[in-house]
Amino acid sequence: MKTKLELQNDVLNELVDYSPKIIYGTKELIGELKDNRQEDTDALFGLVIKGINWVIEVFNACEKRINEKDNVVDKNGMSAAVTRLQEVLRQKDDKKIANCLQDDFLPFLETMDKAANQLMTA
Repeated sequence: MKTKLELQNDVLNELVDYSPKIIYGTKELIGELKDNRQEDTDALFGLVIKGINWVIEVFNACEKRINEKDNVVDKNGMSAAVTRLQEVLRQKDDKKIANCLQDDFLPFLETMDKAANQLMTA
């Protein structure tokens, strides 16, 4: 049976592979929501949200390792970002949703990518 550290390493390695894909998809979604809604924008939105939720789960499972030396990811800030996203989703305003993804979640995804890469190459 694997130790907690080994399981964290497994999921962080998966994050290293997945991060470029979710970051790319999030940027594509932001562009579509701001300027160029497509026939499949809603489907892309669903995939991006599932991906972001997975990255949040990885953070929750590995928070102590990620924030061991510095407060790399602010858990309270992340909770506030989720609340903001819920609010703009109720408004059904594509531009506000795009801005929330760009301002709150894209930096989180990029920070998690950097943290996972640093932890896995250390």
